[in-house]
Amino acid sequence: MNDDTFLITGGTGTIGKQVIKALLKANQTVRVLTRDASKVQVQDKLTVFEGDLNDPETLKDAVKGIKGIHLISFGDENYTPLATG
Repeated sequence: MNDDTFLITGGTGTIGKQVIKALLKANQTVRVLTRDASKVQVQDKLTVFEGDLNDPETLKDAVKGIKGIHLISFGDENYTPLATG
């Protein structure tokens, strides 16, 4: 596993997409955590994990071996603050 892997949560959102773009431009290895993998753009350059920030059990594989994380602080489309935060 690459020690320089970055995990992006909220990768289908406005800011997350820009973070992904910048990391890919810098030739970094990028993972995306999303509730719906079909919404992730440029999937051929990313490793996509389906999970839910409100359910820590779904995050185990996505966070293994990462160097950094872009972590959103809300858990759904209504921007409800994470209960697990």
